[in-house]
Amino acid sequence: MKKWDSDIELEWDAPRLLEVLDDDYSCEFAMAELCPKDENRNVFSSQYGRSKQNYFKRLKALGFVGQKCILDAGCGMGQWSYIMCEYNEQVVCIDQSEHRLNIAKYLNRKHGNISFTQGNLESMPFDNMLFDAIFCYGVFMFTDMQKTLESFKRHLSKEGIIFLNFNNIGHYVHRMHYHTFDAPHKELFEQYYNMVQNYYKGHYKSSLMTLETIKILLEKLNMCIIYNGYDGQTADLPFYKTEYLGFPYVTEILITHKG
Repeated sequence: MKKWDSDIELEWDAPRLLEVLDDDYSCEFAMAELCPKDENRNVFSSQYGRSKQNYFKRLKALGFVGQKCILDAGCGMGQWSYIMCEYNEQVVCIDQSEHRLNIAKYLNRKHGNISFTQGNLESMPFDNMLFDAIFCYGVFMFTDMQKTLESFKRHLSKEGIIFLNFNNIGHYVHRMHYHTFDAPHKELFEQYYNMVQNYYKGHYKSSLMTLETIKILLEKLNMCIIYNGYDGQTADLPFYKTEYLGFPYVTEILITHKG
């Protein structure tokens, strides 16, 4: 297994993290997601590292501090949940990957106000449970986006808010250019090309998404966008490029019920 880069400082009280990560992909992902400084390890990242302080600043700017019950939808390794636990009454996490949930449980093992469920976002197993805020980071575009929005609406309280982000046009243009010229990789090029194709076929799963289209999807659900910007704009802390060749890179939005 790939060794943890000794130059990367950990802030997460996770002495057994390598053992829990268990595979090269998870290790590489953790180096990007848990590193307080960005050492240009990821060509797609911005200049800002993902320190706990920066996670907190972004959550606070979005309104995900002081809430009674938050859903971390697609919690992954649980780093966002870790911060939310410290500043909100209760956090509920759901993810499709058992391995990612095990990592999240380990990182959050000292928090008593968090619970974990394995499942998908399109049909979450929470019965009639309502959340004051739903947080969905880096996952939405890989789901059936229409069904995920319907699921979020069913579980959102009357005055609740939803945060989600999605890869926009610039992300895919950059990725395809990068995997054609800078680091040729046929399979990855085809993956991103297919995600663009899915969008233009109207298949909004594992797909490009744009602000214009998501507004149409939300209109059908009687929901609306109350804020939109590039990833991290509210706190002026982007974790990705803000644009590429003039195209938006990663878009973030806040959603609520109409009326």
